[in-house]
Amino acid sequence: GLDPAHASLDARRKAAIKLVLKNQTELGREAWLSISRDFPTELSDALEQVGVCYHLDKNYRAALENYEAAIRLGANADHLADNIAEARKGLAAVG
Repeated sequence: GLDPAHASLDARRKAAIKLVLKNQTELGREAWLSISRDFPTELSDALEQVGVCYHLDKNYRAALENYEAAIRLGANADHLADNIAEARKGLAAVG
């Protein structure tokens, strides 16, 4: 349904992904953080996705912080290696 508190995890994930794909990254970040609050076992995945949102906004420092936090919580470091490398490159380019 439209009420996030009563929507399934799968429905909320799909809605969050749609926001990001529509370049509504601020709303996407909020959606992923809301998912992590309501489904604590999804925290590492949510932080990874929050990192992607920041990355798309060219906020490379925040992207890296979220990617690294996701890894500390169990996300696959190999899976995030390219994102981390790109964010570090972007951070270096902006000084």
